[in-house]
Amino acid sequence: MALAYDGAIQRLIDAFGRLPGIGPARARSLEKLGLATVEDLLRYFPRDYEDRRRFSTVAAAPVDTPVCLELLVAEPPHLSRIRKGLELVKARLVDDTGSVTATFFNQSYMKDALRTGETYVVYGRVEGPPGRRQMTNPVCERADRARFTGRILPIYPLTRGISNNLLAGLTLRCVEECAGQMEETLPAGLRREHALAAAEFACRNIHFPRDEEALELARRRLIFEELFCLACGMALLRTRRTCAEGVPFSTPPVEEFLALLPFSLTAAQRRAMEETARDLASGRPMNRLGQGDVGSGKTTVAAWIKEARDDHHKTFKAVLPNCTADHEGIINLTTDNITSTLGTTAFTTAEYCCRIAGVLAGLKRKGENTKMNKRRMRMSALMMGSWSSSLMGRNTRSDAA
Repeated sequence: MALAYDGAIQRLIDAFGRLPGIGPARARSLEKLGLATVEDLLRYFPRDYEDRRRFSTVAAAPVDTPVCLELLVAEPPHLSRIRKGLELVKARLVDDTGSVTATFFNQSYMKDALRTGETYVVYGRVEGPPGRRQMTNPVCERADRARFTGRILPIYPLTRGISNNLLAGLTLRCVEECAGQMEETLPAGLRREHALAAAEFACRNIHFPRDEEALELARRRLIFEELFCLACGMALLRTRRTCAEGVPFSTPPVEEFLALLPFSLTAAQRRAMEETARDLASGRPMNRLGQGDVGSGKTTVAAWIKEARDDHHKTFKAVLPNCTADHEGIINLTTDNITSTLGTTAFTTAEYCCRIAGVLAGLKRKGENTKMNKRRMRMSALMMGSWSSSLMGRNTRSDAA
């Protein structure tokens, strides 16, 4: 989902820092949130929502439950200065069923903002028994200019100097003027097949949803789009790797190595070694990950790694759980019960070897130019955890003992 820039949008982008209420200080605060253009705002999604659609009357308003009330200012608001740093504005608001006293702390501007005889939509919690109903710091908007009442309001991540009303107001203007210019990035056939909303609909309803159903449709569209783009990017990388040319290695003498062993390998162990050797000789870049349970033959694999590095100058490296790291080609991991900072899942030593091996498989060689695929190192990151062999999207499950 991207903006198709026309003259109107470009004018908005150019005027972003000159919008009402946006001075140099606020512009710097917005930059801390990564917001510098209209497109930045449209892609800055809410973290939560507040439902302000429920209306009530003074008499029927539930206690301690936020609601909207359409009220008339019955008399001029009164400003009281209690002490230094504490000001109160009190206003008497009425409807056909009763009256409520609204109190605003340190908001002296409300004395002039609320005009006697005008009707406002007031949102907040109503407290007190009938006849003495009160509201503290409610949201007030003129009934004919309501923007943030009577609707689902987005709640954005904020920073110092930026209020949610300010950010929601900026976003609302951008949505109203630019959502229709959103470029459709998903093919029509794909959207029909998966019942996905259009880009404009998703943009409008992720920020200011019409209702819960519209919000869910917008979320679904945006989640699908993000994952679809990621999948396309990964497919492109796989295609580049498949088409890339590299320097083929001569096939490592697996049979010579196996002849030195006093036992025979299982079919899965032999297959993993043969596939790795075949990939090294193919002339295509390789990222291969091998895994195996305890007792599946990691010592044998470690020995093969050492022999291939020392005698045949291969760039193998193995990440193994609780295996003696007596060689530069062997990385030993002994830590157990590893917990991720993003969750509560605990990993065993063997399970976490997979993560370390995956990181190493993606590292570039010292002095290697990442733009030159012909010189890319074919690195085999071997790990023992649940014996399997995986090559660029092709997974082959092994049956090691």
